[in-house]
Amino acid sequence: MSVSDGGVFKYPFKGIQNEKFYVEGDPNFNAKVEEVSLYWKEGFDNGHQQAIVELLREGGRAFLLVPWVVEQIRQWKENEDSRSRAQLRAIEAVVEETKDGVTGKKVSHEKTLMLKDYDTYLETYTVLHEKRARICGECPRYQKDVYVVACFEKCDFPERWERLRLLADGPKRMPVLFRCSPWLMALRFAVIDGEVLHRRKQ
Repeated sequence: MSVSDGGVFKYPFKGIQNEKFYVEGDPNFNAKVEEVSLYWKEGFDNGHQQAIVELLREGGRAFLLVPWVVEQIRQWKENEDSRSRAQLRAIEAVVEETKDGVTGKKVSHEKTLMLKDYDTYLETYTVLHEKRARICGECPRYQKDVYVVACFEKCDFPERWERLRLLADGPKRMPVLFRCSPWLMALRFAVIDGEVLHRRKQ
């Protein structure tokens, strides 16, 4: 990500910034869903084999229609190796999950996406993580894992921990804000927005 001369964030993919709402049925919805998926595509291309499963679990069935996901599933179906079969089983398990009677957790096919503020969420969490990078950049634990949060309980640099606490507006919020990538946090909030919209319509 870079900053333009006007100070506006530019992302490594082209955003659809002109429309306010991206809900299923909107002419821009599929393009926006594909745009959102590109972060997971990059991870998959770099060897993160569970990227598609994670994307479907977090975002729901809408991501099954993304061209690169469709193509990858097709390739797995054509292959006869055990790794391909395992990937297909994992995807099938996510798509066919039912509501957990113990946790009550929402399942993939029930998730509703409203991508109205996805870009705003992404920018907010990207800025937050950039600020953490400036605070924790020299820490060996952070250098090993930029989403590490286990170190908050016993931080080797108390003054840096205090700066992070102020940034997060409290120690209880710190693990939640810093444990996931900005893209994942933005997608989760897009799903929450969709659930709120869905309930309001009912």
